[in-house]
Amino acid sequence: MSLREAGKEQRRAQILGAAARLIEAEGLDGLTMRRLSDEAGVSYATVYNLVGAKEDVLVALLRSGLEALGSELGAVATLGPLERSDALVTGIVDHFVARPRLYRPLVRAVHDPALGARGLPIRRRTIELHEASIREAIAAGLLTEELDPHVLARHVTLAVNGAIQRWAAEITNADQFRADADYSLHVSLLAVASPETRVRLLDDLRRCELALAGVTRAA
Repeated sequence: MSLREAGKEQRRAQILGAAARLIEAEGLDGLTMRRLSDEAGVSYATVYNLVGAKEDVLVALLRSGLEALGSELGAVATLGPLERSDALVTGIVDHFVARPRLYRPLVRAVHDPALGARGLPIRRRTIELHEASIREAIAAGLLTEELDPHVLARHVTLAVNGAIQRWAAEITNADQFRADADYSLHVSLLAVASPETRVRLLDDLRRCELALAGVTRAA
């Protein structure tokens, strides 16, 4: 990376860090482009040139944390394929619940239909990670080839996104969020599980059900 590109990345990180601080302190209403440029110590135009409009800042902020998480998990070669999928979901939950004042409003904003396709890159990256784990699990005999790995990975991602949105809407607390996300992953994989894997997944699902017993049926 050239010095110029490194400088751009540093300023972009400053902008996203400043955006996170403003949202945590005052919510989404506290994030204006003028205040963001002041907080980040860059010009108004730099924010637009390096990140984009406010909606792009929100998506970039959410995406940056998940990309870092994906890179960390991708480097953990000692985990088996199903354990890597579990770790991805656990890591996502941990990432969100660590900063609820940031991520609850951020998730609600990014999933607003008004954002259109801006949030799609976040889902694409997560789908790729799940698909890689599913394919490796098939190769290891832990899952069968009865369903398309890409379609299954997409379903897992959307199901886990539903758990994220329920937490963001304060329908679930942190423990219920964790169980909800785990349930979303494991019930999806159950459809193509080998007999041995099926036993393990059912045990995990029963554990999740106990944690979710207090969630209202309306949710």
